[in-house]
Amino acid sequence: MKAKKDVRTIIGGLDMKGKKQNDVNVKNLKISQSKGEAVRGDKGMSFHLFNLDIDLSKGNGVWVRGSKRNTMKNCRVCRSRLSGLYRL
Repeated sequence: MKAKKDVRTIIGGLDMKGKKQNDVNVKNLKISQSKGEAVRGDKGMSFHLFNLDIDLSKGNGVWVRGSKRNTMKNCRVCRSRLSGLYRL
């Protein structure tokens, strides 16, 4: 029998900024009820999202600007007021 993955809930969002050589890994989270973007990546830093449930954001579910090495695997984005995924 497989053990259940430990999933935490964030009420709000994640705003990540950094240099091009920086990488951030976000795993096994539920992100809900953000007042803007649920996940925001800016300034060239890359992020990698695994097993996320993003729900009810008042902005975009995932917002990306200025980075090229981002990944999303096994993520669900739903009921965002704007786009599910927005990249500049």
